[in-house]
Amino acid sequence: MRLGLRYDLDFPELFRLKRVQAFPVGAAWPGAYAGPLEARARAAENQAYLFLASRADTGSPTLFIAPNGRVLGRREEEGLLLAEPDWGFPEAYREKCPILQHRREEAYRVR
Repeated sequence: MRLGLRYDLDFPELFRLKRVQAFPVGAAWPGAYAGPLEARARAAENQAYLFLASRADTGSPTLFIAPNGRVLGRREEEGLLLAEPDWGFPEAYREKCPILQHRREEAYRVR
């Protein structure tokens, strides 16, 4: 598992450097911001669960997102979002859809 902040979602390689099954992210973006869409994209492109904890006073939801980008849990109001991930799913999904095998690291360099 790798901990991140909302700002870190702008840099997908931070999560891709280590193949993790899940990453929790703390966020406080305003409700009108496209954060939930960006969070779904990060979960899908890294093929890992994303737990997004948002502050209730921002109007943004707290989300639990599957490795395929599907929202499995959503909470709009203050409180706790409980989720029980299937820890075998990320690896099975990566085998079924091996998108990271198509990366061309020679075309770009992460430093």
